[in-house]
Amino acid sequence: MDGIVKLGSPEFFKNVNAVSLENFKGETTDLTGVDVKALPTVRYDTVDFSAAARGEIKTMSREELMNVSKSFDNVSNIAKVEKFYTKLPDDFDVKRRVSGMFASYGTQLYGVGYEYEDEKPSIQRSLGIGELFKAVRENAFDEDSIVTVAAKVGREIDDAYKHGCMSDELYARFNDEIKSAANAWTDKLYDRRAAVEITDERREDYLNHRLTPMTPKDLEQYTTQRKQRLIKKDGFDFTEFFKRIVAARYGGEEKTFECFSGGKQWT
Repeated sequence: MDGIVKLGSPEFFKNVNAVSLENFKGETTDLTGVDVKALPTVRYDTVDFSAAARGEIKTMSREELMNVSKSFDNVSNIAKVEKFYTKLPDDFDVKRRVSGMFASYGTQLYGVGYEYEDEKPSIQRSLGIGELFKAVRENAFDEDSIVTVAAKVGREIDDAYKHGCMSDELYARFNDEIKSAANAWTDKLYDRRAAVEITDERREDYLNHRLTPMTPKDLEQYTTQRKQRLIKKDGFDFTEFFKRIVAARYGGEEKTFECFSGGKQWT
C-alpha cells in the first residue's frame, strides 16, 4: 500500500497542482497537457465509504470553495496545448453556455455558483442560491461583483468572435444573453438581500416571542415585496448598470479565452 494516495484526500489534490504540471514530461493527453504517468496513484479500494466516514466530511466554506476553484483554474492555464479554433453553429445553446460561464467566474471570484438557466428546483440550483445568500450576508458580493463577472464573460466571447468561432448573428445573441444573465443575477442579488433582512427580522421576532407563522408561499410573497422595496429605495437603473459592464468589458484587461478545437470550452 506504500505510495498509494486516496481518492479525494489532501495528498491527492496536493500532488495535482500547478507546480507539478510545470514539471510534467513524457506522454500527454491532447486537451489537457497532463502527463498521465506523473499523476498520483489512486485506488478506490483505499477509500472508506462507510457512513461513519461520510459523517466526518466537512462542507467547504465559501473561501475554501474559491481556493479549490482557483487551483483548478491555475492547472488549466498552465497546461501547454496547441490552440485550434472552430466555428460554432448558429443554433448553439447560448443561454446554457453563458449561464455556466457566469457561475464559473462567480465561483472562482466570489464563491457563488448560481446558474440562472434552469428555474427548476435542483440541488445545484439550491447550492448556488445558498452561496449567494452567504456572500450577501458577509458583504462579499454586490453589483460590482456582477459587473466584474459579466465583463469577464464578455471578453471571452469577444476573443472567440475575433478568432472566427461564431457568426455575427451568434455574437449578437451572446451579447444579448449577457444582458439577460446580468439582469437575472441582479434580480437574485436583491432577492437574497431581502431574504437576509427578513431572516434577521424573524429571528429577532422569535427571540422576543412575537414571531408570526408564515406558509412558504406567504414567505415568498413577503420576500418579493421586500425585494421590490429595496430596488425602489436604491433607485436601481439597469440601463446605467449595463453601461458599467460595457465599460469594464472594454477597459483593457487581458483577455484569457481560448476556443479549443471541437468547441470543448463551449459545449
